[in-house]
Amino acid sequence: MRWRWFRRWASPGWNFNHIPGGEERPTSAGARLKRAGFAPGWSDFILLPPRDALLVRAHFLELKRRGSVLSAAQLAVAEWCVKSGTPFEIAYDFAHAIEILKRWGAVRAGIRVQ
Repeated sequence: MRWRWFRRWASPGWNFNHIPGGEERPTSAGARLKRAGFAPGWSDFILLPPRDALLVRAHFLELKRRGSVLSAAQLAVAEWCVKSGTPFEIAYDFAHAIEILKRWGAVRAGIRVQ
């Protein structure tokens, strides 16, 4: 999925960061990331609503292929989100991700997936 469109179609004040944890990389790069504090299991996208939102709370969006399941580390993050009242969703395709983002108010309601 390409997320450049999010900057264009995001609702005012929303921001996000992508955490590319699942990509292929040399072992040395993985070791450097681990030393720097990278922890497995964090969702692919962490979104932050605008300050004027009723309650400013990070929103976690995990992207999965249909039929795949959360790893143990991802499950631990998801469980933490549920226990702390932090929004957490899993999207299985682009249209599903847009549906979730609309529900959260992160993208404009008029966005249509073609």
